[in-house]
Amino acid sequence: MGTRRRFLIGSAAVVGGAAVFGYVAATRPLPNPLLDHLEAGEASLDRFVKITADNQVWIAVPRAEMGQGVQGSLAQLVAEELGLDWQDVHVFHPPGDAAYPNIEGLTDGVPFKPFDRGFVAESVRDVARVAGKFLGLQMTGGSSSVRDAWEPMRMSGALARELLLAEAAARFGVDTTDGLVIKDRQVFNGQRSFTFAELAPAAALRPIPSDINLTPKSNWKIIGQSVPRPDIPPKVDGTAEFGIDVELPDMLHAAVANAPAFGSILKLVDATTIQSMPGVVRVVELENAVAVVAQSYWQAKKALAALDITWTAAPAPVNSDTMFDDYQRLLDSAEEGYVFRNDGDAQTALAEGQGDVFEATYKVPYLAHTCMEPQSCTVLVEESGARVWMGAQIPTSIKTMVANTLGLDEKNVEVNVTLLGGGFGRRLEADIAIQTAQIAREFKGRPIKVVWSREEDTTHDFYRPAALGRLRAHIASDGSFDALDIRVVSQKIFSDFALRNIGFGLPDPDVTAGQGLSDQAYGFPNYRMEHRPVSNAIPVGNWRSVGHSFGAFFLESLLDEIAVAKNLDPVAMRMDLLKGHPVAQGVVEEVARLADWQGTEETKRGFAYHWCFASFSAQIVEIDVEGDALKVKKVWCAADAGPAVNPSTIRAQLESSIAYALSSALFQEITVKDGAVQQTNFHDFDAIRIFQNPDIEVSILENSPDIGGVGELGVPAVIPALMAAIARATGRRIRELPITKAGFVV
Repeated sequence: MGTRRRFLIGSAAVVGGAAVFGYVAATRPLPNPLLDHLEAGEASLDRFVKITADNQVWIAVPRAEMGQGVQGSLAQLVAEELGLDWQDVHVFHPPGDAAYPNIEGLTDGVPFKPFDRGFVAESVRDVARVAGKFLGLQMTGGSSSVRDAWEPMRMSGALARELLLAEAAARFGVDTTDGLVIKDRQVFNGQRSFTFAELAPAAALRPIPSDINLTPKSNWKIIGQSVPRPDIPPKVDGTAEFGIDVELPDMLHAAVANAPAFGSILKLVDATTIQSMPGVVRVVELENAVAVVAQSYWQAKKALAALDITWTAAPAPVNSDTMFDDYQRLLDSAEEGYVFRNDGDAQTALAEGQGDVFEATYKVPYLAHTCMEPQSCTVLVEESGARVWMGAQIPTSIKTMVANTLGLDEKNVEVNVTLLGGGFGRRLEADIAIQTAQIAREFKGRPIKVVWSREEDTTHDFYRPAALGRLRAHIASDGSFDALDIRVVSQKIFSDFALRNIGFGLPDPDVTAGQGLSDQAYGFPNYRMEHRPVSNAIPVGNWRSVGHSFGAFFLESLLDEIAVAKNLDPVAMRMDLLKGHPVAQGVVEEVARLADWQGTEETKRGFAYHWCFASFSAQIVEIDVEGDALKVKKVWCAADAGPAVNPSTIRAQLESSIAYALSSALFQEITVKDGAVQQTNFHDFDAIRIFQNPDIEVSILENSPDIGGVGELGVPAVIPALMAAIARATGRRIRELPITKAGFVV
């Protein structure tokens, strides 16, 4: 897809299969919300670029910075085209606004295989892009930030450059911008120059050029470089502001107790015992929560602990001990679920084919996000509207939900996005904002900050769903891979998420249920993947890599079991299954080279490959094991996400996602008893510590022609690679996570 084409979908025109879909609205240029927030002497040339009176260039990065380095990577795209030196770049998160939609992220939900680049598939993706503009979701998630910004933000920098050059040419009295040079935030013509600040106000009024050229890769100076991240210095010197840090004049603080069991509601609260406690202002009763509002958070938290609260029983309490029995019945049922993929006839091939049939059932638990910064939000309700301060992955949804809660017009709600102390999908949810708004409307004119304790954060998450999967594969008599049949039982993620946070549900299929299982390029001529949805009271949401987090474990584990049984080199086996997909084969070859892989001779190392979020990854894990004592020694990772904007950021994201995934595989499990989560903090929902973290070696390839995502790329493959290493080292095949359930000690 050409650069001009993608830019026009987001700015001025509509293309391809979307040409007749809402033409008038789709062709309307997106507004520039920065114009409503300019101070004296400032000018904005585009919704991503602001120039101040003292000649500073500020780049609006409308994606949440939660440690993944997005502020730097997206700013690099604009800075490259605008001719800036990196030390002259300043970044900020603009207020939440539909003018910053995540358009490309919606293409993951189209019902086509990701490697299908045919006319119909691409036309439907174009329709999804136009729908993304209509929805106006300012979203950070799905490893889509760079994918979505790759062309619009480069075009923004190029547009600003051309407007400044055109205005400078007019002032120089020349008919062309040829020969004009941008340097040090100035435009030069021989010995004369104008600063950006001098040019910007008039340049902003000039007509948009009919054609804008992007800088060719051969001339890149910033894209592709490991430039310093702008979010690091304030995090080091303590000036960075996270949601939990917000301080406003006359602010009150609230500590919250949420209903302990899913579905239970408040029955009775006796506030008399805390009325005389220091700093206590009021107890606010909500349907499924109680808040103590005080002058400080510590005062509110102490008073909350002394409060006598009675809750109703959960109407349909879930118990982990019996839940999987229901899952197993669905797995065994003759009733068909939603079939994501049905190439050939896998079931007939398995029933009638000559050769070997391999079958295994795999099981994963619920998982919490456990961001290092617990949930927090500040809301100020005034007569004219409301203002919100928080770390949010979809600030436009926050705006909508707060407006609905308070009975306001959305235009009267302002959402200010702070830095996020981790997101991982948890901060895609609006629950903390809705709750804070409900409390704040009782204190009009005074800002209210709500901070959840770690215990509340752990026990009231939107969890990665538990899942049960049965996979069967047929290897024909001639050794060829003939058929693959997959059936998975789990809750739906995205449709329920959309209903909560966007305001409307989505019909089946739930796109996340097929991730990692229906979308892989393995060359089974008969390939079937089916999902059986299940419903219960446990809320589920987007956890880092979403369905890929367990889809890869299921599929790659079965393939490794086949490799062991047939005495095949798992690397060579994947190369055979990935014929016709050279980028995928490239990462497999590279990780084998990186780790000096020895094929069937390996005894303490395991391999896995995975595609997700338009990117490719292959990993090898090496362990030491003595009895039940296990140590993950090293992980090798090869990844290809197309052009690498900032290699050091990519490397950091792969390392962090590997550690995040290993935590889940080694320790983590959320269990529920009588409808209430049993784990409360890191003592019983642990994360990998520094001394347990392996050495990680990363190789970054750039063979893919497409821009891919990296924030979640390291999660899926490391888990089955670890299980493969355990199988080779001990002969024990782990089919249920975490591995502590099998008696291992890490």
